[in-house]
Amino acid sequence: MEPSELKSGVRELIFDNARGSLLLSFIYVLIMTIAYYLMFRLPGVSEAYVRYMALIQTGEIHSLVRFIGYISPIGIFFALLLLLFGSVIRAGYKCCCLNTSRNRGGSIGDLLSGFRLMKKVIVISLITSVLVILWSSLFFFPGLAAFYRYRLAYYILLDDPDKSAMQCIIESKFLTKGNKLDLFILDLSFIGWFVFSAAVILTTYYYISLPLTVVSLWLCPYIGITRSLFYDHLLTKATA
Repeated sequence: MEPSELKSGVRELIFDNARGSLLLSFIYVLIMTIAYYLMFRLPGVSEAYVRYMALIQTGEIHSLVRFIGYISPIGIFFALLLLLFGSVIRAGYKCCCLNTSRNRGGSIGDLLSGFRLMKKVIVISLITSVLVILWSSLFFFPGLAAFYRYRLAYYILLDDPDKSAMQCIIESKFLTKGNKLDLFILDLSFIGWFVFSAAVILTTYYYISLPLTVVSLWLCPYIGITRSLFYDHLLTKATA
């Protein structure tokens, strides 16, 4: 299915559920913005960033491992907690988008659903992150393929909370088999919006320390609902 086909009905879904979609997007974007803002204010993180950037300016090659090495242990601990918190909130927002795409509408309860499944969400997040990092250590493309291979694990968990984290990861692998390129092309179709949103955020950052843009409030449900529709498309395709 072409990205344009998926997107054709998304705008209508957002407008039909405007109050819920925009309110939930505002809450989600605000929470995530604050979380990432706090991450760069953790002990030793901002100092590590300054030291790392000074090193990069001398001609050194970018290295995530080296950057992490500059952060204090307490900073790494709290950064990990914030990243795991972010994965729980993202899972809840996926639930909102999934229900909206199925004409059920999203709710605050959906946004908080990630906390009800917190243990499994965190396990999925940790396992898939490790797998992507391991594949990425071989080369860029195996890492990218791994990223899309496990992309639908959260959706599978939200559809059937009784499944284990490993079941969701394995089913995502089978569901995305032969469809990873389509997922990549779908993401690529939003590139213009990503560039525009980044430009607005960089511009507003000079005026406010917590850049929360109207673009983000539109882009989050637009992308989230489109991805949910693609997930349902793959489910239908798999059972056909």
